[in-house]
Amino acid sequence: VQADALILEAYAGIGQFGTTVKALELDVGTVSATTYAGGIHLHEANDLVIGDTVVTLSIVNTLANVSTDSHSGNGLATGSGVPVVVLAQGDLELVAGSVLADGSVVELTGVSDLRLESATGTVSVEADVLSGGGTITIVGALTVSTASDADVRTSGSGALYIESQTAQVLFGANSEQTTGSGTIAVRAASDILLGKRMATAGAVQLIAGSGWIRDRITDAVVDIEALSLQVEAGLGFGELGSDVNAVETTVGVFSARVGAGGLNVMETDSLVVGDTVVQTRYVATDGTVVTMTVKTTSDVISSANGSLVLRTGGDLVLVDGSAPTNSSAVAANGSGNILLETLGAGSSISLIADVVSDTGSISVIAANNLSTIGTASLRTGGTGTLDIQARSGSVTLSTESDQETEQGDIRVAAGENITIGGIMRTLGGVSLIAERGWIRDGDSDGSTDIDAATLRFAAGRWVGQLGANDNAIETTVERIG
Repeated sequence: VQADALILEAYAGIGQFGTTVKALELDVGTVSATTYAGGIHLHEANDLVIGDTVVTLSIVNTLANVSTDSHSGNGLATGSGVPVVVLAQGDLELVAGSVLADGSVVELTGVSDLRLESATGTVSVEADVLSGGGTITIVGALTVSTASDADVRTSGSGALYIESQTAQVLFGANSEQTTGSGTIAVRAASDILLGKRMATAGAVQLIAGSGWIRDRITDAVVDIEALSLQVEAGLGFGELGSDVNAVETTVGVFSARVGAGGLNVMETDSLVVGDTVVQTRYVATDGTVVTMTVKTTSDVISSANGSLVLRTGGDLVLVDGSAPTNSSAVAANGSGNILLETLGAGSSISLIADVVSDTGSISVIAANNLSTIGTASLRTGGTGTLDIQARSGSVTLSTESDQETEQGDIRVAAGENITIGGIMRTLGGVSLIAERGWIRDGDSDGSTDIDAATLRFAAGRWVGQLGANDNAIETTVERIG
């Protein structure tokens, strides 16, 4: 079909799926399509607009008089449980329809799956794209973008898969991407700009190959709600420095890979850094739903000297996941610094795996208690410092837990007590402050607890133990003050 505007309406389907997969070939400007019991399968040879279409005919009657008859169509609409695939060779633009729900441009009933694709151009979503429970896939060779109020929504176990193969994915300021429990996957060759809200009771996966993932708006509104969040960004996730802007999350489990831009995350409640397991789904060109191989990643890791800032409103638990298995949960490359902090009243930090940087400084600050379990240690090098705090509670370091740097200082401060673990080692100074409590050695094996140039104790009650439970703190230091 060649035309400026095209309206398609059919009861049993437009184009073919199933045993015979065949699209209706088009060369049109604007199209709308409606079916009631079948799918929609369209291939456009050039640019395509999906939206309102109007066709006006001049009708000649038996008296040779002419009257006009106008017919209008609006976006894409189907009955329940059918696939929709639209492929444009050029740019694909979806504009608001005048009669579909809430001004949407795509309205699919029930578990109807959708694929919208530009083979060589951009995809611009300027109005809502809705499915009643199917999987939605949007793929562009170039930039994929949504307008400010344009949502992409499904429900139930329906998945969302949005990809820019060579450029960016840019969500509008009030744009939402939501489903019930299905996965949400957003992939871009370069950057991803988050919109108002991305939400599922399942997993979210964000991959920005060579670029960054950022929050469009500097506010405290939650950007991502999910059971788990898996992030890979060639540059960074969130922003640090002069344009500081955290990505706000409400997720259960988190893992991330970032580059020189680092990571800045503000989690609203409790968080585990550990294994994130994501199995994405997308709609193929034949209208079938493809389930991809499970991808598991763990830890929060930077490259290229990227710094890591992770704050939570609730408890923070750091575990050594399975991908990779390397005994660490948080690792900053080179001179990258690390801040791990819980802000909510009564919130604590539990380290079940190492926190490490090559030469950057590390701060681990709990609103209440801070503890290490097993061999979980904190290490850096060069002049990097270690700052370990339990503001209102206690610091409890396990007997196999070490805190080490080369030349930087080490400070451990607690509102209550400090239990020393394995060894604190530096060529710089060590300061231990237990504001209202005691400082004591967690073991009684006589091994050195503190190896430093200088050492300072400040305790509200005592340092070391006397009497029946006699247990000295063993030191190798040049000066105690």
